Amino acid sequence: MGKKSKRLKPFVPLRIDMLDHPSYRGLSSKAKVMYSYFRKNSNGRFDEPIALPYSQLLDMFSTDTISRGFKELQDTGFIILVSKGGMYGSPSYYKLIGEFANPYHSGRKY
Repeated sequence: MGKKSKRLKPFVPLRIDMLDHPSYRGLSSKAKVMYSYFRKNSNGRFDEPIALPYSQLLDMFSTDTISRGFKELQDTGFIILVSKGGMYGSPSYYKLIGEFANPYHSGRKY
């Protein structure tokens, strides 16, 4: 038997206070899943535009559902459209916004 690694497995950071916030709790399940994928695709760079291609979500949602999820996240102030994708399969780029854009800043004063 090999030695077990003590390294953390890859994870998506979500703040506990965000999970209890009314704006997050009011999101549909599809929007919450999509937000988690935005976090995954950010690779820890929360200030930069993030692409979330439909192809990453098509095994879970229809294209109409994905479109509604993007709109819901924009309408509730979690993401903003930075550049719209074009024909030929180029994805749109979004930016995480709002008080939960940086998952490592809690705003607490110690």
